[in-house]
Amino acid sequence: PNIKSPEGKRYVLFLPYGEGHEVGLLFIKYLLKEYGQQALYLGSNVPLVNLVEAITIYDPQYAVSVLTQARTAADINIMVKQISQSVPDLSIILTGDQIADNSIKSNSHLIVLQNIKEFIGLINTDIISLAS
Repeated sequence: PNIKSPEGKRYVLFLPYGEGHEVGLLFIKYLLKEYGQQALYLGSNVPLVNLVEAITIYDPQYAVSVLTQARTAADINIMVKQISQSVPDLSIILTGDQIADNSIKSNSHLIVLQNIKEFIGLINTDIISLAS
């Protein structure tokens, strides 16, 4: 679509420690670029302290992760809680097989997306709100 936003939102893309499947995250980076959004790609196995430091410096609206490695809902919820406590104004976007498999639900800090279509819808909503 190559829809350019005058001032794209900022996204930090990361995979938490123990997560090494980068293909989904790379595709999200491509989509963000295609839709005129800004993305800082941190890659895989990012320790929490490094993630928080990058977020503090880059000041994104969103942190995005794709979870495919086996983990429990409790592990995912702990990760979200740790990020949310460190950076309270940040929205965290999670997607991937482990999100669907563990029935993780959205809350005030967490946006759960079941598929790439939902992610594109989120980007489009942000573009429309920026243009208004």
